[in-house]
Amino acid sequence: MLSHRSHAALFLSVIFWVMGCDPSLPDRVTGPPLPVTEAFAVASANGTVSIASNFNATPISAGATVWFSAVFRVSGRPPAGTTIYFSKSTIQFAANGSSLSLPVPAGAITYSATAAHASSSFDSLFQTWRTIVPSSYSGDVFLTGFAYQVPAALPGGIHPVTWSGSFTSSTAGLSVHWKWAAAVYTRFAADNNAIGAKPVDGHRESAYRNADHAGTPERFKRYVTGGARGGGGSNWTGGHTGTGRAEARVAFGHVFIVTEENTDYADVIGSPAMPYLNSLAQQYGLATQYYANTHPSIGNYFMMNVGKVITNDDDYSSIVTDDNVVRELLKAGRTWKSYAEDLPDVGYTGGDVGNYARKHNTFALLSDVVNDPTQVRRLVPFTQFATDLANGTLPNYSNIVPNLCNDGHDCSLRTADDWLRANIDPLVKSATFQLDGVLIILFDESGDDDRNGGGRVAWVVVSPKAKRGYQSTRLYQHGSTLRLSLKQLGVTVFPNAAASAPDMDEFFIP
Repeated sequence: MLSHRSHAALFLSVIFWVMGCDPSLPDRVTGPPLPVTEAFAVASANGTVSIASNFNATPISAGATVWFSAVFRVSGRPPAGTTIYFSKSTIQFAANGSSLSLPVPAGAITYSATAAHASSSFDSLFQTWRTIVPSSYSGDVFLTGFAYQVPAALPGGIHPVTWSGSFTSSTAGLSVHWKWAAAVYTRFAADNNAIGAKPVDGHRESAYRNADHAGTPERFKRYVTGGARGGGGSNWTGGHTGTGRAEARVAFGHVFIVTEENTDYADVIGSPAMPYLNSLAQQYGLATQYYANTHPSIGNYFMMNVGKVITNDDDYSSIVTDDNVVRELLKAGRTWKSYAEDLPDVGYTGGDVGNYARKHNTFALLSDVVNDPTQVRRLVPFTQFATDLANGTLPNYSNIVPNLCNDGHDCSLRTADDWLRANIDPLVKSATFQLDGVLIILFDESGDDDRNGGGRVAWVVVSPKAKRGYQSTRLYQHGSTLRLSLKQLGVTVFPNAAASAPDMDEFFIP
């Protein structure tokens, strides 16, 4: 068994075995199996798991659709509220002299204490299959699926066909078993929500009261034919491969970042002006050698979400097209919002208004936000935060921007601390946060210190999975915060300086 280390991603230990089934027949059929190429599962050093197998001997006609589907189950019963993610997924094989790498949508499966039945839907915005499962369910669950319309006829017997991806989980200690299948259809839908993907194997737990496998495209069953790993007839998913087993480490479902303003480390840590923040620093994690990157403010905010300073002009208003936190969150199927106090309207990208300063909300200058009519509406006034917390609709990533008074820029540190106690303490005590949350409270730059670019500042991390009373003496800067905020959500691509910034894993319980 191989082991890999991570606090943010679900790095995997994988074993394999081969099911006694013929990929040309339903895998519930008994009897002597026909020869089948052995499936195998491996794990790579970056946390990716793969299962390689083969197509059966039936050729596939041009224009037909291969429906690839993957299923999984969890050993034991995951706690209600647990979400398991499958992302960075590809299917690779070679045929007709070409090598193909098919991008597969992400999967996000949530075990719900309140759901009476399982359901699956496709989120086209995030290119993610989202499945809700009653927390009491223990059978196979639809993980993700991909419909590949064959442009030119494919021969039978293609080998190997390798499905790879990365799992993350919001709950530690889970053992995940997964496998995949493929069936051929003469007709299929371009809209994933039109196919009626069955969410679970069970015949009572979903709208489809039958014994079909999870992942069956219920609305297109009459168009199934032989090929890939199926024999047609009633074999709507094709025969499943051997099964990979993964031991989960913890990942986070919710990251929150609150940025305060322009204060030296020594004026915050140990100061009677900020009793609430100091209580968090004493109880959870404190970086004692954390330094901002530059002066004045705006370059530090860009470093936290782009991984580059971009500019030191606080009046900067150009749109930034560099890779950034929003782009990588969307690619990984994660959700986000920027909650800015005194933002005049949802989707506002203009300049300063009253106590709102755009230089402190540089999400409003990212091309992935301002050029997308859906994403721009994720710039919301901070008043929405309490509503989302109460309704259980917080995104995976929350950027929190106090106004110019409450961030300590224009008003006292005691005012900033009182604001944190009033607005952030309810979050820390919430069930959502206690399940899978991580909160970072930091200052953008020091008041009068230029060391390492922007001076020494306070950086505090709060999480039920953080080490208690922990203090680090390692040097960190804002690129590490960007890296941490993505890594804890299972994102594995880090923009610009975050790609080489030091990991901050030391703050978390292994």
